[in-house]
Amino acid sequence: MGMYTEVMVKFSVNKESTPKDVIDVLMFLFGDKEKPDALPDHPYFSCSRWDFVGDCVSFYHHPARIADVQQSDFSDEIYIFARNDLKNYEDEIEKFFDWVDPYVSSEAGQCIGYSWYEECEKPTLICKQTRM
Repeated sequence: MGMYTEVMVKFSVNKESTPKDVIDVLMFLFGDKEKPDALPDHPYFSCSRWDFVGDCVSFYHHPARIADVQQSDFSDEIYIFARNDLKNYEDEIEKFFDWVDPYVSSEAGQCIGYSWYEECEKPTLICKQTRM
């Protein structure tokens, strides 16, 4: 049946330098936008449940989805904070962070989220890999 993994994301992307298709996917996953017609070319989108990384919950962690997307007129950044959990059958969580990493505005090495497998005592931090 599989175990649940909690995932938390906390990062920003620059709305001027991030491709529209990337922003469209992020707004679908964590905002209130419709599913995009076209998806970026990345192994993350070959996962049958790629869209669970923003909208799946269980009672094994916190039984509610939390998602907040903030944009302001005085900044080019889109701030995303979200927490949900899913069965990570196809490594959707790792593939999501691999896909989004190049667009995240953080410096390399900065924490941009975590995953917390149901049977682990503590979460695994996920840090930005690529340099801007």
